[in-house]
Amino acid sequence: MPTLGVDCHLILQHPSVNGGVAYGFIAADNDDLGPAISLQREAFDPANDGTYTDNRRKWFFTAVCADEVHNPDGSDHTPTRAADYAMLISFLGQRSAITLTTPEGVFGSLKATTHYATEIQYGGVSYITCQLNDAGNQMAPADPTRYAQSVFVDDNTYVGAMNIGNSYFVN
Repeated sequence: MPTLGVDCHLILQHPSVNGGVAYGFIAADNDDLGPAISLQREAFDPANDGTYTDNRRKWFFTAVCADEVHNPDGSDHTPTRAADYAMLISFLGQRSAITLTTPEGVFGSLKATTHYATEIQYGGVSYITCQLNDAGNQMAPADPTRYAQSVFVDDNTYVGAMNIGNSYFVN
């Protein structure tokens, strides 16, 4: 399991990618401020009375795929440029159920739809600015440490598909 702030800046996960195992990416960063993950909020779907009741959120980050890049802890990032790039494209090929973990929290049920990536390719490095989005009500993100330490209560005994309606997390 990748560790934020040690071997990656952000983590992506999807049941159909990498066997469902989370994968950490290096993000472009500012020497003084560190990597940026931005959030854009939009109101959409106006009601008949002119009010907007729904909110869409879009997460933006720039992943760095390079053979000679360092982890946040200063160690060498071991996956190759080609491996990181292929994995990122695999995640972006999913149209639902993407989980993004950042130092600010865990954001689930994200989508890579409409315009989802802009790539800048250099001889030895690729900068891919990604956009993941959701549509729904606002809620605070899960704390990444607590989320990682939580388990589904019926994880070993439940035989159906677990979801928010029939399971819950404990810490």
